[in-house]
Amino acid sequence: MSENENKSGLFKKVSPNSKSTKRLKKIFSFLLVAYIIAIVLLYTKNKYAHFSDNILEKIGSGIETNLTIEKTIRIKELSVDKYKKYLINHDYESAYNMLTDEYKKYCDYEKYTAYAQAIDWSKLEVEDINAKNDYCYVAHVIFEEDEPIRTRYLLFVNKYAPENFFISPDDYVYSYRDQEFKKDDILLHIDECVISINDVKLNGYIENISWFSDITINEVNIGLGDSMEVNNELKSTIKKGEKLPLSIEYAIKSDFFIPDNVSIKKEDGDKTVEYSFYFKENK
Repeated sequence: MSENENKSGLFKKVSPNSKSTKRLKKIFSFLLVAYIIAIVLLYTKNKYAHFSDNILEKIGSGIETNLTIEKTIRIKELSVDKYKKYLINHDYESAYNMLTDEYKKYCDYEKYTAYAQAIDWSKLEVEDINAKNDYCYVAHVIFEEDEPIRTRYLLFVNKYAPENFFISPDDYVYSYRDQEFKKDDILLHIDECVISINDVKLNGYIENISWFSDITINEVNIGLGDSMEVNNELKSTIKKGEKLPLSIEYAIKSDFFIPDNVSIKKEDGDKTVEYSFYFKENK
């Protein structure tokens, strides 16, 4: 092939300033930026994502089941052992970062640090770990003090990054804070409703906002939907404009009862009227 033939249209060199080259550069730049964004999003998802924001879904309704020895050891190393090491080394910030979002809302960093400094973490041992579901485990923990102190830690694994665990210590499950409801002549204010694995503590008050009459309360109960309820009798008359303080501890017969409402039973002549107030999610 002659030199002149090489200069035919089929073998023309593409100028770096041609339109097609510029177009290719733009496409390449766009793909590169898209790739970088995808990597950043994937990293963020792996680091922070939980498999659900709903505590009922995170824990599930199944019973605790046994794990193999190998899996128990592996989960223990990635969760409680890692957490314990941070605390023994007084790395409270790293330990706090391992806690669930729910626990952090309940216990701020300053309060947590004061709590953590008062404990000899070298005495913490894990007796057993059971599965609640594929992403939630229950660690049975013991502190070997003068008398053994037993508690449970909820361990949540990040399904997108299975080596990352989040911990909810000391039987803590969830809490609702600063909730207020009004209906008819009743105002219910809840300072805090703290849900643990086997009990629920509710603090707040009921105010009589009637303009005319006293009200008589018979019960203040907690429930899950319309079908499950734990009762607490509280026979008390509240004069108009006055408040009845509430400090109730509900003993739960089975573990992991997570209420979503408070109901109040009030006398109304010769009958009883029931009001149900559903918790609002914490902001």
